[in-house]
Formats: sequence, structure tokens, C-alpha cells
Amino acid sequence: MTRRGSTEFSIWQILLLAFVLMFSGATLAQEESDDEDDSADLDRIAVTGSRIKRTDIEGPAQVITIDREQISDRGYTTVFEALSDLTINNGFKFEGPESALFTPDVQTLNLRGFGVGNTLVLINGRRLTNYPAAYQSNATVFNFGAIPIASVERIEVLAQGASAIYGSDAVAGVINIILRSDIDETTVNVLWGTPTETDQTRGDLRVQIMNGQLFDRGSYTFTLEYQKREDILGKYYDQYDDQQEDFPFGEGVYDRSALILDQFKSAFGVFPRYRDPAELGDPNAICSQSGGGLVYAFRPGAGNFCGDPDSGAPAVNFQNEKEAWSAYFNGKVEIGNSGLELFTDLMYYTSNAQSNNQWLFISEDILDTTQPDTVDFGFFDWYLVQRLWNEEELGMDLAQKFDEDAYTAVVGMRGVFADYHDWELSVNYSDYELKTAQPWLKWRETIDTMLGTHLGVSFFGDDWWSGGTLPGESLAFGLGDPNNVYADPGDALRNVVGTQRYDNNSDDLYVQFTMSGDLFEMKSGPVSYALVAEFEDSSIEYVPDELLQQRAPTTDANGDPIAGSLTGSGWWRLTGFNGAGDRERWSLGGEVRIPVLDTLTLNLAGRYDDYDSTSTSFGGDFTPSASLEFRPLSNLLLRAGYTESFRAPDMALVFLRSGFFTTVFDDVSCYEQYVFTNGSDAGFDNADCETSTVFGQRVGAQEFGEEPLDAETGDSWWLGFSWDILDNVANQSLNLTVDYTNMSLEQRVLQQSTQGLLNDEYSCFIGDEPSTTPCDVVAKQVQRKVDPTTGISFIDTLLVTSINQFEEEAEFIDVHLTYSVNTEAGIFQFDGLYNNMLSHTRRLTPTSTEADLKNDPIAGGWDFRSSFTGSLSWAYRDFATTLTAIYRGGSTVFNCSTATNGCTGNVSGEDYYATENWWVDSYTTFNLTASYNWTDELLTRIRIQNLFDEKPPTDDTHDFFDQPWYNVFVYSGAGIGRYAALELEYTF
Repeated sequence: MTRRGSTEFSIWQILLLAFVLMFSGATLAQEESDDEDDSADLDRIAVTGSRIKRTDIEGPAQVITIDREQISDRGYTTVFEALSDLTINNGFKFEGPESALFTPDVQTLNLRGFGVGNTLVLINGRRLTNYPAAYQSNATVFNFGAIPIASVERIEVLAQGASAIYGSDAVAGVINIILRSDIDETTVNVLWGTPTETDQTRGDLRVQIMNGQLFDRGSYTFTLEYQKREDILGKYYDQYDDQQEDFPFGEGVYDRSALILDQFKSAFGVFPRYRDPAELGDPNAICSQSGGGLVYAFRPGAGNFCGDPDSGAPAVNFQNEKEAWSAYFNGKVEIGNSGLELFTDLMYYTSNAQSNNQWLFISEDILDTTQPDTVDFGFFDWYLVQRLWNEEELGMDLAQKFDEDAYTAVVGMRGVFADYHDWELSVNYSDYELKTAQPWLKWRETIDTMLGTHLGVSFFGDDWWSGGTLPGESLAFGLGDPNNVYADPGDALRNVVGTQRYDNNSDDLYVQFTMSGDLFEMKSGPVSYALVAEFEDSSIEYVPDELLQQRAPTTDANGDPIAGSLTGSGWWRLTGFNGAGDRERWSLGGEVRIPVLDTLTLNLAGRYDDYDSTSTSFGGDFTPSASLEFRPLSNLLLRAGYTESFRAPDMALVFLRSGFFTTVFDDVSCYEQYVFTNGSDAGFDNADCETSTVFGQRVGAQEFGEEPLDAETGDSWWLGFSWDILDNVANQSLNLTVDYTNMSLEQRVLQQSTQGLLNDEYSCFIGDEPSTTPCDVVAKQVQRKVDPTTGISFIDTLLVTSINQFEEEAEFIDVHLTYSVNTEAGIFQFDGLYNNMLSHTRRLTPTSTEADLKNDPIAGGWDFRSSFTGSLSWAYRDFATTLTAIYRGGSTVFNCSTATNGCTGNVSGEDYYATENWWVDSYTTFNLTASYNWTDELLTRIRIQNLFDEKPPTDDTHDFFDQPWYNVFVYSGAGIGRYAALELEYTF
């Protein structure tokens, strides 16, 4: 597949025009018949995937619909829960409270395993602004946690690419959330739930009010939702309340909260590596003196230390504490008898949440030049101090806080032009504000209070600090003194700890005009069309506090320079992101539906999107699609289609600057050090260079004068059928749909290799031709400062960018089976969805080996190979119950980093990569709901999620520090176990 160009654009235009002209002559010759009047009376609806209204629910592409009743019947209490169990949501995600990563309070989906940003999310067919934080520091995403379920009527999910209809991001699918309207009653719903296996109640409360009224010429609908959730931590469960005893694959080890590691003993394999707290006195008293509940602990093969029994698994956060309010209003009114209708949609969401943080930590090397080393190496005493201070020791709340405010306002008008053409004009503005706060150590104060004089860089590339051990040096809490390592910090760290903050905002102005209707009649039916014109102006602004925007101080406690130490920001060893940018887009698209025969319909669509030149080098381009519907029988639909798709460069990758630490070979500095030491470069071999830790920043290429990112481009094609095997035959209905889908995406964005950039720099330095990056560009990305006394340089600024590089392809089979029967004993229904990932591959460069993401545990492998979600329901008179099964097929083992001894079980000792025995068991849970209508107004419902309290699968590649010892990126929240809720609803 190659980039779409102007030639391809012309071919698709000609095709579309040819089909219209081909049948226009025949149409003009047709005479109107009574059948035309009959067909005009049929109700038409618009289904996600096309703006053309039609009478058939099943169309040319697979659309999964989840309505409000299904959401309740399957036991879901949030929009995110309902969508998470979609079978096509089979990709892993770096998020969730357990992960403790960059965005632990956002809720996203990863359809088809193509990434969280490659699914377009619409509300009533319109775009909204994204979550205002950089997802894992490099992407913008939609937060499903901000959509109140009280306002949702149904959710439609298109399981194919659809950029020809909707534009950018519609690569892996489209999720269209349809909000409620035309309510003519008032309903109050109260739900209270809790996990059943915790040793104390962790209650969740949800209150909903839904109100509306229909008028002669209009209506209004109003919903209000309040939600309060308590945190759910590992310490509330028997299987997670002790890090040492509960580790399932051997003897666990407490978090090493106060540790002194002898670096020479560690390097030469001398036991014990840890310096025993007992050297200072009674070890139990030494460990307990800090007031943080630390205990004397042991790690096999390493030694004794002070550990924290309340850290690790007991502190794992399965659910964030959260309180949220949301309101929604829909109003519409018809003006006179003109058929003109004015409408508005207003949404507001606000929440306060917090994610549990276990401790603040520091881990630094101390070089005591007043003492000899411990293994008679003829050097100074060198040891690492690791200290994890918990909330009790610091006397402060360490939780990360999230305050969100989001609102959306839509105003518009709609009507009918010339009796047959529906039109709508809408203006949509959405704004999302996120404020975060978390305690952290300040850089300047950390050095001045605990670390002292900088003594150079160790053999391992880490900084050496005096820790207050130098003669005459006085630090308030020097970590070179073992007594301070184990002591109660008291007030010594009060001025060292601050609050790191973000104040982020994203907004979106979206103007849309649509028109649809029938162009003319043919023998086999009307030729229908739809047109869309859009303008969108999106902006992001991510503003961290002043310390995060500063460069790290370059002097130690004595004011002496720290040569070569480039370590981020004014917060200790902390990087972040900041930046702002704006993007404008104009779009024009069209669709045509041509009934070629009574049994054959052709659908053509095309869309032109034009972007400003500052946010992408994509410019403008045309995206086409074509699909066929063939109905050889009245109850059988055969369908096939092809569409191209694209994703405009993520605004976070274009406009944000984010920092990172990495280990590299700095050959230029290595060469200069060799020449300084030896007097010449004779005998120098860069293969002998050692690694060092550097700080880099990812920026948009336009920051150093290059073109911004291009779009990711791809295509989807599919083939399938929908068969109404029984259509109300003997009170039975049975439908089966089967679809094959192939998706591919080229020019996928990948962060530039830091080592590759430095390799190119070295090539330029010695006069060779670099392999990837021209020397003039390298000079902009790698900037150095030179020590005037030695001539040795160190990296002062290291900028890497994202590049359009790799390609990805996947293929799937999707099956949907529904059955219902109406008997004297009640109505029985079954609804089941099945997905099988046939293949999933990735190629990082045109010349690299293709990686098997489905089967190779090193290249990928965490995505589910297959999945099934099915529900069996029974309704009899005023009683109804539903049992839902959620099956997720095998994933691969958690830790599998290298082909040689990097995929070995801690208990079995088996090299799973060598034996190809890397699959983890499947995972099946059940939800059960039961409801009873006591009167026409009063309903009660019981919801039970994970009915049998099934634990997620695990494997013995997990180490003791990988708590909660299952893959949280695949089974997020599964540690909660069985969850029960009681619901009361009254309508009046």
C-alpha cells in the first residue's frame, strides 16, 4: 500500500461521477408509480457508518449496538464498563489505577489492538475535545469516564475503518454514543454497590434523576447523575494484604524502604550485598524508629534491610477514590409550520479523584572518601542508599489528585429542503480542564539537605554524592550517615517536599452541516445521498508548575558545577510534559447509495480533509470507500467493502515537549575522554565505550526547523454476511452475522531512536556519512557543552522527535448470534459476540523483520487471541434476569524481554520462549442481574459482576515486585473480584 496521491484521487472521482451518470438517463425515463409513494412511508434511520438514512438495520458494514436496557441487564454501571467488554476491545492499555503510570485516572479503549488513539469517538455524531493530559506522555485520548451513563440512550460501534465518512482517527472503528431525548416522565434511580470479598465495606453510591416532557412543538430532556466511589486497595483482600506471604511464586520480599547496598560487594557477588541494620544496634528498634511501621526484613541472596509491610501488594490501587457530578440537557422546538427545528445539547461533568501513592523515594550513590572500600579494592567506600518514605513517616497525604471540569454546548437547527432533503447545521464547543497535584521532592533542596557535594560519575554512569561525609560538611539530613537512613525524618524534609502540579486544558470548536435525501428514482429504488461540510478548531495547553519547566540545577550543595549531569527539571529526577498548540481543519464529504438491482446496492463515499500547515505536513487529501450489499434472499445479506483511512498527527506529538531518561553509548564523549587520557586516538575503539544515563526531550520536528509529522495512512476491507435464519417464525427470531476484516496502517508514528541519533552524531563527528539523520539536523538535535580544562564535551541538549516509520496489519473474524423465543413461560433471549484475531503483524522499518504481535511474547503478545461476550436473558411478567459471560482467550506471559533467559519462570525454571510454552490461560467471568417491577412505577434490581469471584490468570515470570502478580495492562481492575450492587428505581 502506498500513499494516496493525486492520480488515485482522480480515479475515485471519476468512478463516483460515472455511476451517477450511468443511471441518471434511465431514471429520467422512469415513470412514477404507486410503489414510490408506498416506499416513502417507510421509516428510515441513520446508523453509524453512513449519514444516509435507510430502512434496513443491517448495512454494508458491521455495527454493534448496545442500548440502555442491555447495559443495565448485563450489570454495567458505567459507559466504560459496557464498552470494555466489547469483543473487539482486545488490545492492552498502559493505564488503570494499578499501573501507577502517567495517566492512572483516564479510561480508554484499544479496539483491534491498533492503539487507544485510533478509534474515533462521537457524541450524537459529533466530535468532542480529548482528555487534557498526555497519555503515557505522548498521545491525546478520549476519556470514557467523563460520560454519565444516565444520559446514554444507546452506543453504536462501527467495527471497521471509516475515514471516508468521518475523517481522521476512524482507523480501528467508530464509537458513537447516542444521548437520550424525548423523555416524557421523571425517574429517580439509586444504586449502591460494594466488592464482596474485602474485609471492610468499600461502598459506591450512584444517584440519577431523569426528567423530560413532550410538547406539541418540542420537548426537553434533563439528566443529573452523582457518583461517589471509595478507593479499593490490596490491603482489603486476603490474597494481597501481605507482600511477603501472598506472593504466589515463592517467598515474597517487602518493599526495601530503608536500604544500604554495598556497590563493591554487589559488583563482585559477595554476600551479603545489603548492609545489615543490625550493625547499628537492635535491628527491630533501628527499623521501627522512623515511625512508619518498618520491620526488619530479609531478601534471599542479598541480605537484611528495613521493609514496609504496608507497601507493595497491600497498597495496590484497584479503584481510585472519586466523586463526580454530571448534568445533561437536550431541548428542541419546532418554529411555526415551516418544519424548522431548533435544538441544543448541553453537558457538564466535574469530578475529584485521587490515586493512592505509596511513598516518596530517593535512590542515590554515596562515595565516602574518608573510608576504604569493603572488598580491599583499593578504593573509597561506595554504597547506594534507597529510602522510601511513607505517609506516616512524612506526616502528609501522598495521593495524586485529579480535578476535572468538562462542558459541551451544541446549538443547531434542522429541517427539510424541497420535501425530500433533510439538513442540519450545528455548532459544537467543548472544553475540558484538568488539574493534577502530587507531592514530590524538590531538586535544589534534595541536594542541599541530603546529598551534598557531587563527586563525579560512577563506573555504572550514576552520580556520586558525598552525603555529608566530607570533613567539615554539614547537611541537615545527610544520607551518608546510616543513622539518617533509618531515622524518623521529623521536620528535616518539610522544605524538601513540595507539590508538583499541572493545569491543562483542551478545547474544540466544531461546526457541521449535513444534508441527505434521495436524488432520483430507479427501477430498483431511490438513489440516496448524503453531504457533509465541517470546520474544526482544536487546541491544547498543558501547563506544569514552574519547577517542572526549569532545567535541573547544575551546581551541588557547595555551588560547584555538576559537569555532565543533565537530569530533568527542578523536581528530583522527574520529567514531564508541557506545550500548547492549535489545529484547524476544513472537510467536505459525500456519499451515494445506488440500488444497481433489486438485490444489489452499491455504496460510494469520499471525503476531503484539509489541515493547516503548522500542525502537520499532511496538508489535504482525499479518502475514498466503496461497499456492496447483495440480498439474494429477503433474509440474507452478503456484504463487502473497502475503505482507506488515516490519522492526523497526534497533537501531543506535534506540540508537546516531554522529558525522559535513557541509557546510551555516548561515543563522542567517550572518544574525547580517550584522547584526553592517552594523548591521541590511536587504538580507540568505540565498541569499548561504556553506557551512561542521559536526559532527553521529545519534541515536534518543527521545533528544530523540520517539517511536522505526516499522517498515518491505511485501509480496511471486509467481507461478511447477515442471515435472518428465523424472522418471527413460531414466535422465534434467529440472526447470524459473520464478518472477516483486514486492517493495515502505514507511516505509523514511532519515537526516534536516541541511540540511533547519537550513532549518527558520532558518524558526523568522525567524518562518515550517517545512516539515517543528516548531519545538519543532528547538530540541531544534539547540542554539547565542553569542559574548557579537559576538552571533553557532555550532552547539554538532546532532542528526539517522532517519525513516520512503521507499518501494522491485522485480520479478524467477528461473529454475532442473536436468538429470541416467546413462550408461555416467558421471553428467552441470547445475544453473543465472538472475535478471533487471525493475525497481527508489525514492521518497524521497510527492511526490518516482520514481528508477530499475536504469537511472539517479545514483540507483542498481550492482545487477546479470541474473546466472547454473551448474555442469556429470561423475562416473565414482572421478573427479568440476565446471565452474561465474558471470555478472554489466552495472552502471553507477563515478563518476556529477550530470547535468551529473558522469559524464564521463577518457579518452574522453564525458558518459555525456548519451549514456545508462553501462553497464559484464558479468563472467564460471569455477571448476573435480576429485576422485579413491583408496580408500574417501582423497580428493584440486583447486579453482580464476576459472579464466581474468578481471579485473573497469572504466570511465574512475575517477580515479587510485580504486584498484584497479574497483567494489570490486560486485566485492569480484575483484582476487585466479585462486586454486588442493589438498585432502586421509581418513575412518576
